Amino acid sequence: AAQSNLHVTVNGRRAITTAVAPTGLTPDSRTPSSLQGQPTATPGLVVETCGEPLDTGLPLNGAALGPFVHRCSEVLGPRPELAERLPAVTGVAADAATMNRIAGAVARFEAWLQARFRPEAVLRGWPLLSLNPAGSVVSGTADLIVRTVEGLWIIDHKSDQVEDPAQTFAVYAPQLASYAAALEADGQKVLGVAINWLRRGSVTTAM
Repeated sequence: AAQSNLHVTVNGRRAITTAVAPTGLTPDSRTPSSLQGQPTATPGLVVETCGEPLDTGLPLNGAALGPFVHRCSEVLGPRPELAERLPAVTGVAADAATMNRIAGAVARFEAWLQARFRPEAVLRGWPLLSLNPAGSVVSGTADLIVRTVEGLWIIDHKSDQVEDPAQTFAVYAPQLASYAAALEADGQKVLGVAINWLRRGSVTTAM
């Protein structure tokens, strides 16, 4: 009898061989905030007072408080008259006294910003995209880019309750550096970076 060659294709689930994951891989993309945890010492830090410490008095934990105060700053910075609409905008129920305290803190920071930098323009929530030296795409959003006659300043809002601004600044330094790198890759001149400690009433700057 004649013999035939029969090829059988097996479809379906197959077991994956267990192995140790390789190390040192370069991720396709990263966010600037993922660079935290790699503290970078930054010489020449200056802490400047821009107002009084802010106590919202709201029962919000850190995960909820951060987005809330960021949103308040984003809305009230250019439009302080919208203070009474913050509950609707943020989805956080708060009385008029609380919203007025927050509006006052934002107004004091904005006054400091104008006096400190004399900006030609202030870009808020500005998206940035760059390629870092490792080859990863880094995409994020800078809270504030302040354009002056001499160049740009990058300012990030943080809601941390900090005791030592310099020590905490070091944790966020890689994030700020990634923003600066993205702008410089686009041919912009970055003069310095800063963190506005929303609950402290102070700003840490670094050139």
